[in-house]
Amino acid sequence: MKGIKRGFPRILLIGAFIFIFCTTPALASAPLLEITTPEDKAEVSTDTITVSGKAYPTTPGAVIEEVRVNGELASGTTFWNKTVSLEPGPNTITVEAIDNAGNTATKTITVIYKVLTPTPSPMPSPTPTPTPSSTPTPTPSPTPSPTPSPTPTSIPSPTPTPTPTPSPTTTPSPTPSATPTPTHTLTSVTPTPAITTLTPAPTYIPMPTETLTKTPLPTTKPGEVMIHLHGVKTEVTVGEDIILALSVVNLITNPTMTVQLVLKVPSGMSITSTEFIQSGAGMYTATYTVEPGEERHICVHIKTNQVGKFVVDGYICYYFGGDKSTAEYKTVKLPVKVNPIPTLTPTPMETPGFELIFAIAGLLAVVYLFRRKK
Repeated sequence: MKGIKRGFPRILLIGAFIFIFCTTPALASAPLLEITTPEDKAEVSTDTITVSGKAYPTTPGAVIEEVRVNGELASGTTFWNKTVSLEPGPNTITVEAIDNAGNTATKTITVIYKVLTPTPSPMPSPTPTPTPSSTPTPTPSPTPSPTPSPTPTSIPSPTPTPTPTPSPTTTPSPTPSATPTPTHTLTSVTPTPAITTLTPAPTYIPMPTETLTKTPLPTTKPGEVMIHLHGVKTEVTVGEDIILALSVVNLITNPTMTVQLVLKVPSGMSITSTEFIQSGAGMYTATYTVEPGEERHICVHIKTNQVGKFVVDGYICYYFGGDKSTAEYKTVKLPVKVNPIPTLTPTPMETPGFELIFAIAGLLAVVYLFRRKK
């Protein structure tokens, strides 16, 4: 009997431990956490981004106590948001929701920050002037003169021998015969004319001088500047922030530029960015200075409180140096959409089943054995 009394506290402790172990998972669970913006692996061109989402408790009677983004406390609990600074490249963002029962839910996403750089215009290469090739002057071939035929040599006829005349003397003396005079044969030699080939002197054609035309770089006169107002997040749930971005790049050839941005938001909405000053009903303005060769990227947050489709009007005025007479203006219209809060069906709490029955049966068995021994 004494042994049973000594062992009863141990048996009761073991039974209580079995009961708590079996029932606790069924009664407590982690909160429901959702990151609505940005999407996982989203690419942005600004150095800050607003992370927002929803958190709901799933444990009966529990409430969301706090939401932390990268360890820093976010604004709101059920609907929460937090602006996070980004480094160039991939950035890991961890969100943790904690309820008052100590239950925790964690989600992690990655956001990629890409730094925008202006693309320089390519410099056109000069087109060289083709050099004309000199045309060779043909050299005339000499025409040979015909060689004259030799003149035939004329041979003279022989002189006839004269008949001797008888002398009155009685004794005729014979007259010696005349000796023919030898005739020389003359050969007419016609001299061959010397053929002189005259080669004409080459005509000098001056080579044209190649002239390189220097194409000047495209110059940007004041007023031609890269300014772009666009929507980063234009479709949201009521209560979330619409996010716009203004990107300004002042080329190095320009003087200092002053830019004024005026935004007209729909009724009931407001701009939460600290740089903007409210100048009227729904009108907000901010002024920036951009030095030569620098760029500015401004993120604008617009708080929403009503459902529907709207248009945000943007007016941009900029000028260079101190000469306001050269001011230029741009107008931009950005459509936005605000959706109602989706109805989330909370995860039903699991009804205690076999584990609870097993725990109760164990306790009853312990009590029964104790009473029987007693």
